[in-house]
Amino acid sequence: MKNLIYTLLSAIILLTLCCCENNNNGELTKLSNKKVVTLAVLHDSETISFTASEFNKNSPDIEIQVKAYMAKDAQDASNALTAFNIDLIAGKTPDMILISPAMSLDSYVNKGLFEDLYNFIDNDTDISREAFIPTVLSALETDGKLYDIAISFTVETVVGRTAVLDLEANKPWTWESFDALMKTKPEGTIPFSSERFPMTREDFFGHLFMLRISDFVDYGAGKCYFNSPEFTSILEAAKRYYPSDASYTVTPLDFRNGSPLLMPVNIGDFSPYRSTRYEAYFGGEFSFIGYPSLSGDKGSYFSFENRMAVSSKSENKDAAWEYLKYLLTDFQYNNESAGRMWGFPVNAAALGKLAESSIAEEEYTVSAIEGFEVRTPEERDIQKIYELIHSLSSYQASAVNIYPIAMEEAYDYFNGQKTAEEVAAVIQNRVSLYLAEKN
Repeated sequence: MKNLIYTLLSAIILLTLCCCENNNNGELTKLSNKKVVTLAVLHDSETISFTASEFNKNSPDIEIQVKAYMAKDAQDASNALTAFNIDLIAGKTPDMILISPAMSLDSYVNKGLFEDLYNFIDNDTDISREAFIPTVLSALETDGKLYDIAISFTVETVVGRTAVLDLEANKPWTWESFDALMKTKPEGTIPFSSERFPMTREDFFGHLFMLRISDFVDYGAGKCYFNSPEFTSILEAAKRYYPSDASYTVTPLDFRNGSPLLMPVNIGDFSPYRSTRYEAYFGGEFSFIGYPSLSGDKGSYFSFENRMAVSSKSENKDAAWEYLKYLLTDFQYNNESAGRMWGFPVNAAALGKLAESSIAEEEYTVSAIEGFEVRTPEERDIQKIYELIHSLSSYQASAVNIYPIAMEEAYDYFNGQKTAEEVAAVIQNRVSLYLAEKN
């Protein structure tokens, strides 16, 4: 009898062990008949955690398991990135990857780590390339291939009074034309600033460095170009036009009076009040001119949120695509998703729906800003932002690993210890070494 009991207990224990596995947190997770798709993230994302949970509830045959390499309370992503890269080298490749700004994206692409997502889109009967905002796809493409796609985006641009910016209407908006414009303004005119956060010289330089990094760094080729008049002109402009501390204030009246001349903005919704506010600030028609650049191309660009890739070595590519497709369709259509997604959706129909809902708001109230009357918003205010989105051609590249180098060296110029050319040479050398190491 005892032998029979021991045999039954052993069978139960063996069955229990066979039906369980250890998850990434060391807890026991019951296995089902679902296909498990591993999604690697350096740090937790509220959007990803929410959508993975929702997808798992409704999918009968696919389970998304999120593997976070970074502790929730950690501030430095370097250790998490090292652990992630070690897993890649060891062959522990996840099925999907949430792209982090700390990652060497071009290096991963060059090594063939990511699947071309057009392979999924072009062979899926439920979706096509036309489902997405065309400028989003073209901005993210690499040699005609789509190695990752964002779930949402915001727009980085600069806004100013049209009457002032018409001086540059027939010229490329380069650093040279920026300098020429500033020379026509009274001494002491501040080029860029926001109302809430007046810029210092360090702020201006750091802001422009982060936003125009693609002018000076080619991550794919592993090269940088800081030994240039254009780069030193940014350093010189920061010192020439800005104080060393934010001891001044900026009010709407200051924008009306022409200093600051331009306002950097990040746009993530169709708020109809945005246009009326800008008109009140600048005293009339305004334009999205964007940031000056080397080539003079459009200086407004995408800032992408939650960029996703599918591993080329995954054995669950089709299952991974089902989750990604959910993120790009059902999740974006759902009104309840609004609070879970920062910025505009990349799905064209979802973007149109968002624009229509903004236009159809029941009633607008007219208020005043610092004594300036604000007109009632109109449909054209929504359309202006819609047209801006469809005019973009590039996105904000990551400078997270290079930015500290540039800021550290720039202080020597701002403090009078080195010339702009000397600082540019040091940055060139240090960043070149960094890129060589990464590639």
